[in-house]
Amino acid sequence: MLFVMSSSSAEPRTAAVGTTAVAADGSATGSVPGASGTDARLTARAEAMARARATGQQVEVVPDRDAYSQNWANPDGTYTMTMAVSPQRGRAADGSMQPIDTRLERRGDGWVGPRVPGAPVAFSGGGDGRRMVLVECEGHRLELGWPGRLPSPVLDGDAAVYREVLPGADLRLTATADGFREVLVVKTPAAARSAVVRSLRFSMSSDDLRIVGTASGGAQALDADGNVVFSSPAAVMWDSQGDAAPGTTTPPADPTATADPPPTAGPTTAAGATPSTTVTGPATSTPAEQEPVDQQVDPLTRQRNLVSDGAVREEGTAPDADDASAVLPMTVSATAVTVTPDTELLTGADTVYPVYIDPSFGISRSEWTMVSSAHDPKWKYTDDEGMGYCGTYLGYWCGSGFKKRLFFEFTGSRLVGKEVLDATFAVTEVWSMSCEASWVDLERVDGGISSSTKWPGPASVDQMGDRKVAYGRGSACSPSVPAQPVEFNDNPDETDENLTSTVNAFAHGKWSTLTLMLRAKDETDPNGWKRFKNNAALTVVYVPIPDKPKSLGIRPTKAPETACSTSSTNPTIVDSKTPVVQAAPKVTAVASGDPVQSLAVEFNVHKLDPTAKTWSSAWTDTKPDSGWVSDGTKLPATTTALTDGGTYRLRARTRSHWSYGGSSGDRYSAYAGWCYFTVDASAPKPPVITSTGPYQLCLTDDCPAAGGPGQAGTFSLAPATSSTDIVKYEWWLAGDGTGTAWTTVTGKTATISVKPPLAGTYVLWARAWDSLHPGPQTSFKFRVAAPEGPVGVWHFAESSGTTAADSAGSGAAKPLTLAGGAAFDGRGRRGNLPPEQPADRALALNGTSAYATSAGPLVSPTNSFTASAWAYLRPGSTRNMVVFGQSATDAVRTGFNLYYSISAEKWILCWHSVDPTTGSTTIVRSYADIKNPALEVWTHLAAVYDAGQKGKETIQLFVNGRPQGTPVTLTGITLTATPGAAGVFQVGRASTNNASFTDYANGLVDEVHLWQRVLTPEELAVDAALLSADGNPATALTGSWAADVGTTDGATSIPDTSAYARGALERSSAGTALDVASGLVTFDGAAGSLTGTGPVVDETGSFTVSVAASIDSAALATKPAGYRAQVAGQRSGVDGAESSWGLWYEQAAVSDGVPVGRWVFGRTGVDGSGTAATSTKALSEELAGLDVMVQLTGVYDARDRSVHLYVGPLCQDDGTGVATFAADQQGSGELSVGRGRRAGAWGDALPGAVASVRVWAGAMNDFEVGDQAVAGL
Repeated sequence: MLFVMSSSSAEPRTAAVGTTAVAADGSATGSVPGASGTDARLTARAEAMARARATGQQVEVVPDRDAYSQNWANPDGTYTMTMAVSPQRGRAADGSMQPIDTRLERRGDGWVGPRVPGAPVAFSGGGDGRRMVLVECEGHRLELGWPGRLPSPVLDGDAAVYREVLPGADLRLTATADGFREVLVVKTPAAARSAVVRSLRFSMSSDDLRIVGTASGGAQALDADGNVVFSSPAAVMWDSQGDAAPGTTTPPADPTATADPPPTAGPTTAAGATPSTTVTGPATSTPAEQEPVDQQVDPLTRQRNLVSDGAVREEGTAPDADDASAVLPMTVSATAVTVTPDTELLTGADTVYPVYIDPSFGISRSEWTMVSSAHDPKWKYTDDEGMGYCGTYLGYWCGSGFKKRLFFEFTGSRLVGKEVLDATFAVTEVWSMSCEASWVDLERVDGGISSSTKWPGPASVDQMGDRKVAYGRGSACSPSVPAQPVEFNDNPDETDENLTSTVNAFAHGKWSTLTLMLRAKDETDPNGWKRFKNNAALTVVYVPIPDKPKSLGIRPTKAPETACSTSSTNPTIVDSKTPVVQAAPKVTAVASGDPVQSLAVEFNVHKLDPTAKTWSSAWTDTKPDSGWVSDGTKLPATTTALTDGGTYRLRARTRSHWSYGGSSGDRYSAYAGWCYFTVDASAPKPPVITSTGPYQLCLTDDCPAAGGPGQAGTFSLAPATSSTDIVKYEWWLAGDGTGTAWTTVTGKTATISVKPPLAGTYVLWARAWDSLHPGPQTSFKFRVAAPEGPVGVWHFAESSGTTAADSAGSGAAKPLTLAGGAAFDGRGRRGNLPPEQPADRALALNGTSAYATSAGPLVSPTNSFTASAWAYLRPGSTRNMVVFGQSATDAVRTGFNLYYSISAEKWILCWHSVDPTTGSTTIVRSYADIKNPALEVWTHLAAVYDAGQKGKETIQLFVNGRPQGTPVTLTGITLTATPGAAGVFQVGRASTNNASFTDYANGLVDEVHLWQRVLTPEELAVDAALLSADGNPATALTGSWAADVGTTDGATSIPDTSAYARGALERSSAGTALDVASGLVTFDGAAGSLTGTGPVVDETGSFTVSVAASIDSAALATKPAGYRAQVAGQRSGVDGAESSWGLWYEQAAVSDGVPVGRWVFGRTGVDGSGTAATSTKALSEELAGLDVMVQLTGVYDARDRSVHLYVGPLCQDDGTGVATFAADQQGSGELSVGRGRRAGAWGDALPGAVASVRVWAGAMNDFEVGDQAVAGL
């Protein structure tokens, strides 16, 4: 079994002379342990750049060095990064990154492992076979087991041999650069008849990965975002017919084969034996093709003990040229993979023992493969493979006349957010058919590759370059030509060499993967046969892509704060004809870790012609006047003299300057803005703002914080000394969770009460009015202190047991005890967590008896409190389903619970009490606004109890961070006065009498939080965002469909491989084609579609959807302007006439036969009849790329109802204002791919292809889109 990791990066070319490694403190070092954490990386990059500029030498950023990639700061302000498809380094025992050393050694903990592993892997030291192999990748662990006990292994270099693991059979585990190989060596016919051998079952377990089968018969382990962490091709078996004699072994390869051999007599061309013949599919095999006896053998291949095609002979690692072999698809379950060997090959009359059975697994961070016109492909081949035409050259035998091509796939994990100035592809050639050089082409191909890819492989779409070379024959040639890298870099004199522009387009998200093919230019020329290692690498020189500037606005009073009114009808007022404007240049969020010194801001002001209603340029300037600044530096600029009374608008963009290789240039971001303002020299002067407490004026960044969220501050507004005719003031509060509307107060002076909704920094703006008009606004900046944190937090992240720990860290711990069959489930709402954190889980409830309970009361009705949780409930219950609640134990039995009501078909928060005299129950309810909420989706729910006014206590329900209705007074409710009698807090059930529990929840509950205070609505919106410590929203993958996972060619459906195992996407009866090898479903643009059952997420909350898709330009050329081709969407309801959300292409025109249009992510709200009532959409800034696979990501953020579109890793907000959606809209009915629902009919057919569809609960930010939705693929 070959298990490999899934990642992307690269081995660099040899560093330039003068290259230095720099530690985080700036000291030079040959090799230092890699720093961890974002801050350490930022510091190291800044220090490396400073050192490179100071010394004029290239300096390595050591913390960026990993198994696949390295990064250097260059003296000219650029960076050089390398990314290899296969691991080149590993973490040594001292923590430093060193060249990989797979030689095994015994460890003190009883395991066996490589000295410097490319992939952290450990083999059993003997004993219980259930822990045969442990392999790790970025915090994920996978264990594989053998069905029986294992003897102590014999170590042989990189292999651990478990002899006689079965009578007559050895188990050989071999460490590789990116995983391990697992080969069962069946030595005798008796062993071959063993029941264990005839059905080899390897157990598999992981805390946070899901095991799924692939169309090619392999297996994949997927993380919570649906990304492949570990993968395996189909198993392979072969016998020993190719050995020198039956039952014997071939002499080992010359260990000095990579060195120049001594000169040989005879020709300098290769010769040798025939290739192997393999069979794809189960239970089949083919006798080997025998080498013709009259073929000459190249003396060089004999001296090096090579196979005829130049390959090194290695017993037991892969079939030799003459071995009979077969491919064995694996049977995959959630806990095991099973391999059924080919019976004829295993025990046939012609079988030559030993027989080798090889199911392999490893870390799958990147992809490479060989395809052959005559053999099975070799996905993730080790060491080297052939390329070109293998026939007979000048009488010397290479093979029977087959062809091979090599493919290398790079993902964008290291490239997103970068402007590539130069790119080089390099791969080492280790063998050439002769000393005469031949041409090799490097080409970009359409789509990606996988273990399913077969001859001829994806089609070429563009040539990257070509080279005429012959390396690897050493001193057999004159002069000597040892193995060495073949480098492809654009030749300016050859216009068809496009590597740099191609890699740059890839970094900008123009397509989802970059796959390069290496092939002989002439595939009929036997002299073109070569062999290349698997160390293909991209080396790029880059600068980060600039982003729209931040902090854009006008400084009305020349204060540090800027104001920006996005309303042309309510512009900012300035009383100076030469106002000060300001902005801070930025680089993209995914590249913000790269210090940039060469930035500037270009300002642009337009003036309104009130008669013609048109705008014209009035002033443009770039700051600074000379030189450059770093990311985030605020740059003020004073405009030219403007017209008093004129109305203007301001925008700005970031300018990024680069200089490299004797050339220089600039790249500009999209514009930020517009900010509207009016010049009024006679306007009233800005007022004076003073605070009477508790908030204080901030004059420095570290000013003291005061108050808290929802705590009012009192401010006085007074006229400026020269202003005598002030009649009123307008004010508004700027900061997180605030709006943009002005509030008016009358009088020459005024006192206002301001309630900041969250902790952090706020700016109070105010302007004075005389009887005619307003004046410039002034500001008062202050900081709001952080409030008391939660008194209880339960993540339910335990892997076993019956106790859920309280993670609040305040006061005594309050664990919850699981009972009645409650358990921990791997489908947690926080989703895929960083490697340093444990796997996320949730509380699983069975709907009949399961719950979790505290030991005593957690809240008292004498004090205000807030409780929240995430719920994922299943339909079908005949009872109400309680998420959480608490009931008293005294006679009053007062209490509360939050539940889903079967009769009302709504979420309800209720408070109840019992009259101890009559026994009658009084219930007060706070209802959700929307009926029939979606189930089997994650929904954030919160209960707020406000005990602030005695006798007027209130409750209010919140759904997805949004208040439902208004607070409800607890009329007629008797409150328990004794905290000790307040009962217990329970999750998953509740009762009004604290004795009979019937309303059990069926589903999952996660992230239960409890505060002993009232949270503001804005605080609950933040709680619903589920932010991590670094401010990134948690997202949980709730649906994932890919054309090359879990399906086969011709299948009528594509399964959901997320942890939620939703229904499959069903192909329409006509108009679609499924090609697993290319990983695509193609649509005819008429009848074709995929349809599944929705919804996948709660669309009244935040969600993210990402689709890899392409669109056919030829088909679009026949479509009219306004044509919409929908990639994916959710119907607005079972009878809905619209798509609740959709990703689509919108055509503007066809110009000279070329379609012109943009990508769109949009939302549509419907009224009671299902007809469209409101809609909004976000469009791509640039025209849509056609005929290429593009990653499209749509994000709906419920906190501000904003709609965002990403093309590749880049957000497409165009700077004119973020699109917002006015309503809470929940879709239901069909989830469709390749068509859309609009105006009551299906249509908007997609002529194109889709590779994958993924949907998450939660709104990804810029970084997460680049890191999870795009780079993770």
